[in-house]
Amino acid sequence: LPHKKRGAQFYALQAAAGHVGCPPSILTIAMKAFPYQLKEIDRMYGDDANLPLHEVCAWPCKCDSTSTDPVISSRKGVAIAMLLQEYPEAAKISNRHQQTPLELAVSTGTTWDIGVRKLCRFNPEAVCIPSQKTGLYPFMTAAVAAGEKMRRQ
Repeated sequence: LPHKKRGAQFYALQAAAGHVGCPPSILTIAMKAFPYQLKEIDRMYGDDANLPLHEVCAWPCKCDSTSTDPVISSRKGVAIAMLLQEYPEAAKISNRHQQTPLELAVSTGTTWDIGVRKLCRFNPEAVCIPSQKTGLYPFMTAAVAAGEKMRRQ
């Protein structure tokens, strides 16, 4: 984790969501114990102003055996579904870098079945928002990632 900011309040849900591959049971406990944290941005670590959904969508998920543990991909899908069920509006909120959860998910290799479908269902407008960083639309980012995967094979 990045360095902790002095004087910032600790958020258990953000800490769990920020841990790549966090078991869904831990996320569930944090959501039930601190439901208000679903709507809180992380002020303790980093400067991205991420909600828990942004944190989970940023987990690496290249979905092939050479780059990522398949357990992370599975947990990522479950975590996205859980967070959207509890706070569906999070899919429409951009972080400080103007990144939607959909953009973060696609840029980290999340597939349609693992989480992109769910994110699109809760924020269909996000497919029409180009990345501030690359200028690419989410479908373009996904196509580039798929092309890179095919070249590696």
